Amino acid sequence: MSDTGIVDHQRVRDVYGDSNWSLDGRLAVALGIVAMLIGLGAIATGAWVAYGNTAAVFQLPGGMPPAEGQTMSLYLVACGALTSLLGGFSIYKSQDM
Repeated sequence: MSDTGIVDHQRVRDVYGDSNWSLDGRLAVALGIVAMLIGLGAIATGAWVAYGNTAAVFQLPGGMPPAEGQTMSLYLVACGALTSLLGGFSIYKSQDM
C-alpha cells in the first residue's frame, strides 16, 4: 500500500519549495512569450508572402525603391527568427532571476 494520499502542506513545501520567482522573472517570461509569438507570426507572414504573392511589389516609405516579394519575405523570416530566438533566450534566462 502506498501513502500518497497522506501528504501535509509542510512536506510539499519542503520538497518543492516556495515560488521564488521575482517580478523581473515573471516579466521576462511574459515578454519572452510575446516575443516568440510575434516572431512566429512574422515567419508565417514571410512564408505567406513568399508563396502567395510572388508577383507583388511592396512600396517602401521614405522614397526608397519598391521591394519584391521575395526580398520582403526573406526580411520577415530573418527578423521573425531572430525575435523568436531572443524570446526563447529571455525565457531561458528568466530562471536565473
